[in-house]
Amino acid sequence: MKILVTGATGFIGRVLVDDLLREGHVVRAMVRDPDKAYLLCAQGVELVQGDIRDAPAVDRACQGVEAVFHLAAIMRQTKTESFQDVNVRGTANLTAAARTNGLSRLVYLTMLARPQGELLRSKAEAEQIVASGGVPCTIFRSTPVLGAQGGVFAHLAAYMARQLVSPVPGSGQIAFQPICVKNLTRMLINCLAREDFAGRCFDVAGPSVYTLDELAGLAARFTGKRLAMIHLPRFVVRANTFLMRRAREQRVFGKVDLLLLEQALACDPSAAAAELGVELSSVEEAIRADPRQHLKTAAHKARATA
Repeated sequence: MKILVTGATGFIGRVLVDDLLREGHVVRAMVRDPDKAYLLCAQGVELVQGDIRDAPAVDRACQGVEAVFHLAAIMRQTKTESFQDVNVRGTANLTAAARTNGLSRLVYLTMLARPQGELLRSKAEAEQIVASGGVPCTIFRSTPVLGAQGGVFAHLAAYMARQLVSPVPGSGQIAFQPICVKNLTRMLINCLAREDFAGRCFDVAGPSVYTLDELAGLAARFTGKRLAMIHLPRFVVRANTFLMRRAREQRVFGKVDLLLLEQALACDPSAAAAELGVELSSVEEAIRADPRQHLKTAAHKARATA
């Protein structure tokens, strides 16, 4: 099958592309800067240059493919990129192009979270566009993702690798149920095998629930550091973030991160995993699969923010 992937240069997208190629699919990736996607090109991925906000470019990317995995989104707004432009209008462009070109499936990945704040409202709006867009679609709402090359654990480990004290917003007892990236990409691919998965929405997560304190403890253990975790009110952590960003150009917890931390991102994953034919891996299993890579990733990210 010939498949288009948006967001192919991101953490989840890279793993998804690897898995698709390994299974013999022909992969096309829509990228804004082909020079930054040289690794995809080296793997044999067909690159189509374009921005998801550009409707004609999106239409060209959809020509001649059978299905599309839509992962492209922004988590933070800039002067040139807004949630409405990228997450909402970009998704509308892709849905329209998929309909015009007769794609057999549109698989959309979003976050399992309540629609609070501009980011999450934009993701909820994009989900509605996909669901009502006239294209056979499967929607995945995922809890935070972890893996050797990035995700929630690597970011947390990178942050802790260069700190003496870790400020944690709130009580640190908010529940997380992170999913291994390989489990997630396997679910995404497996949903293409059954036509009755079109029109379905799956809430997916890992098998175990962790508090923020417990995840921080795991990150500290795998980076070899013991940090004192200080629980602070949300407004104090936000003020600390603002000051550190100005003084050291280092982001600790952004506004969006704090909003997500206020939500209990957990669900019962067993039914979706069984239907999609995936055996879920725990956080510890995912980390042990390649612990050195986690440490390398953490060290690299720490140097990049220094």
